[in-house]
Amino acid sequence: MSITINYQQINKDLKKLAEDYRQSYDEIAKSSRNYVLANLKPGEQVPKEGIIYGDEYKEQFKTKANSIKSKALEIIDKAKTEMELKVSEPPSAEMTNLITVLNFRNDLTSEEVDNMLEQYSDNIQTFRAIKSIAKDKGIQTNVYSQADEILQSVSDLRRVTSREFDAFNTIKNNGFGAVGIFAYGIQVDSAFPVKNTAE
Repeated sequence: MSITINYQQINKDLKKLAEDYRQSYDEIAKSSRNYVLANLKPGEQVPKEGIIYGDEYKEQFKTKANSIKSKALEIIDKAKTEMELKVSEPPSAEMTNLITVLNFRNDLTSEEVDNMLEQYSDNIQTFRAIKSIAKDKGIQTNVYSQADEILQSVSDLRRVTSREFDAFNTIKNNGFGAVGIFAYGIQVDSAFPVKNTAE
């Protein structure tokens, strides 16, 4: 059975978790500041916005942050496993017959090969077999698989997620703002492009 990977849903879920992470920090920072303000004594400095005050509130954020990070890593790990399985997915009987026929053909054109590569791009082994046959026959192809590059991007995204969704660093840096959300979104788009066909 062919493995289908929903890039669009994964992309959406990870970006939603990043937004939840940012909002959690902002809400807890606001609550902690309000508590400090409510107990402020004359002459004491007014607390700045965007900072989490007090160990209790910091622990509250750490618990929330760890939960969100676990969910994000679970999504990434599951997708990576599915992608690795997809890369090793064997050709169907129909695809195997096609590969056999192509090996014996001497009249293949670049356009015909490109059309087949696009048609069978969902099965990496078939895709690579067609590319190999074309290369052996001296045929230039213009369709490329992004499987290896995307797998590397997913590994990179996992490292970024572990680093960025870290409660200690977020508290130290006073939040995970719009720039952090934007930069993380770029990483997500690189690993799980919404228009990808899971080549």
